[in-house]
Amino acid sequence: MSRPERDPLAFLRVRELTWLDLVLPDDTVAALRSLAASAADGGLVAVIGGPAGAGKTIAAQTLAEQLRLDTWRLDCRLLVELRGEAAAAALPELIAVAERPHALLLAHDAEWLFQGRGEAGRRLLELARRRLPPTVLESREPEGLSGLADLPHVSIPFPGLDARRELWRRLAWRAHPLARIDLDRLADVLVTGAEIERALDRAVAESGGAEPDTERLLAALRPSR
Repeated sequence: MSRPERDPLAFLRVRELTWLDLVLPDDTVAALRSLAASAADGGLVAVIGGPAGAGKTIAAQTLAEQLRLDTWRLDCRLLVELRGEAAAAALPELIAVAERPHALLLAHDAEWLFQGRGEAGRRLLELARRRLPPTVLESREPEGLSGLADLPHVSIPFPGLDARRELWRRLAWRAHPLARIDLDRLADVLVTGAEIERALDRAVAESGGAEPDTERLLAALRPSR
């Protein structure tokens, strides 16, 4: 029996995020708040760029929740892998689904739509500019998104030392309040928030459900051989 086709469009659960939940520089949060103010006036197409795991999706979802919108994520890479040259033709139906609950549309890995002739990327922009709720193009390579110079851009940086320490504190103690960890040692490792979450899950799984400690977490951060 053939496996069911994966859906490139997914509803993201409501997380009740606020601006205070973002571990980002003040100027980055200010730029996101500016996007929210622009979207409140009706419609917005913007770009959020940055390295993998740095918090682009959470930033976009926080933007949506401050506007009291749901979030639908369009996996652009999966769409291209599934539909190939027909990706552009599939976009109107997908966006129509995302509009029914009046939601922010988050185009994840948007650079995939701009490969080759970029037909799917142009089609997405055409449709996005017609939407009343906002559309956010999320990309690790925002410079590769041709024709978007006129759109607002927000750059999510790789977390610095203080940000990494705060990410470890929040993510570890929120899920494991009894954990005893050395924040300074862990913060010295160059990782993103997504990598911290994966290390926490791995350390707990490998210890049979015990609270994570510093040594287990450092081991979980090392690439497997």
